[in-house]
Amino acid sequence: MLKFPQVKLMASDCIPPDGIHSIPWVTAVKWFRKAAEQGKASSQFNLGFMYDVGRGVAEDRGEVIKWYRKAAAQGDERAKHNLQFLSK
Repeated sequence: MLKFPQVKLMASDCIPPDGIHSIPWVTAVKWFRKAAEQGKASSQFNLGFMYDVGRGVAEDRGEVIKWYRKAAAQGDERAKHNLQFLSK
């Protein structure tokens, strides 16, 4: 089994110097996913949002709820709010 070194990402690592709007949505999703899988709540929220609106990925309610729940469990208020909205 191959072992890869753990990469620690900061939120700022996921945004290019000239801003998020300069990269394709698919690329943004890739970087949000890397940080989200390492437990970064803001990236978990952002990845959930991407699934919510279908930016860079197909809309997927299951993935939306999964990532919003992970972010909410870490105290992300936006994720908590969106989960309440989704449950109505």
